[in-house]
Amino acid sequence: MKIKNITKLSVLSLLGLLSISVISSTCSNETLADIYVRNAHVNKTNKIKNVIMFIGDGMGPNHVDAGEIYLGRDFVFSNPNDSKWSFHGYQNTDSLTSVGYTLDTSKSLLRPELNPTLYDDADSPYTNGGNASGNFMSDTCYTDSAAGGTALATGYKTTNSTLGLNKHGQKLQNLVEIAHSLNKMTGVVTTDSLDGATPSSFLVHVEERHLSSEIVDQMMVSDANLIIGEKPSVWSDTTTSNYTLNGWDVATSLSETNPESNKEVIVLPGLVANSHISPSLSDLTIYAIDKLDNEEGFFLMVEGASIDKASHSNQTRTMMQELLDFENAIMTATKWAEAREDTLMIVTADHETGGLYFNRDVADQTNILDEINWLTYNHSRTRVGVDVYGDISEFVNTYQEQLTKQGILDEGMPTQSPYYWDNTDVFRLAASYL
Repeated sequence: MKIKNITKLSVLSLLGLLSISVISSTCSNETLADIYVRNAHVNKTNKIKNVIMFIGDGMGPNHVDAGEIYLGRDFVFSNPNDSKWSFHGYQNTDSLTSVGYTLDTSKSLLRPELNPTLYDDADSPYTNGGNASGNFMSDTCYTDSAAGGTALATGYKTTNSTLGLNKHGQKLQNLVEIAHSLNKMTGVVTTDSLDGATPSSFLVHVEERHLSSEIVDQMMVSDANLIIGEKPSVWSDTTTSNYTLNGWDVATSLSETNPESNKEVIVLPGLVANSHISPSLSDLTIYAIDKLDNEEGFFLMVEGASIDKASHSNQTRTMMQELLDFENAIMTATKWAEAREDTLMIVTADHETGGLYFNRDVADQTNILDEINWLTYNHSRTRVGVDVYGDISEFVNTYQEQLTKQGILDEGMPTQSPYYWDNTDVFRLAASYL
């Protein structure tokens, strides 16, 4: 997402989207779903019936810019000249664990190397950048993937490490469950392990992201029709038998799959971008789309998980491979969607990882990999992109009076976009078009 004039960003000034930063224990998720699904009349013509959400785990705006410099072209989802990708903005990734940390918006999150601190009365998130040990997410000013994924999946902020539950431990209805209740097919695709935090946010309700056995057991009774990802360490022959007994077809490769099955889980030995051994994210995405496509419509979440993994270890070249694999998957889905008018696609991230930056005055296609620098092995509070394929003017017009200002964007963001989304608003958008 380039730091340049993007006229489509001006639509954000209509939104100033409402943050659900603190949720009352008396507010039911069913009520939230009722507000934003169908009866809100945002999708009153029922023109849109399919929603695909792409999540680039750890993918910040600087990741995208670096990838575009490397390719020598815009990414398909951030191209300001493609009218079908009609909306380009940013969203705040804070979790409830971030409450109490005040962001200094006079300092640039896109140029973090210039900032000794970014928060009032708090240490810089970039201190101890070389130290990835310890449970730093327990008392941090930025989100983890569990809380970030839960906000995108349910419309509620929660505390770090929590999956599909609010801060009181109450279950939150997710987009897979909502779509299923509307007789739509549903799927979750990830390059992470099936029990990874982001896919789990769309499938289960568990108090701690590291409870792998509980996560895998809950996935077995989820409303998903298709789940694809790496084989969890807790997966065994007994797990396969249990899934089979509960009506699932279990495959270990795309060649073993059953496109006609109503419930299918594909557990793969490993997913590495640009590999001749494992399928690409594009392969998995088009398989999922073909399987889920039906008269009633579908919801699909696709995660490029290893952008985050490579950024955590500051592996620039691996990160770039994973980022391009993610872009290719979106390009594949875009080509599929271009032949029809019933599909909305959203590209975003759960958070930024690595504090990636580079000298924009020097970097070009020949040297960008060498110019990339990292400030941390951990997450940052950088706002991440929101790019949308499809016309969302009904959403904008319906909620412009209800949606309130988030606050000004930090220095370095496009001036045409004085407001930004909250991660819970990405849920609002997806739910509105189911």
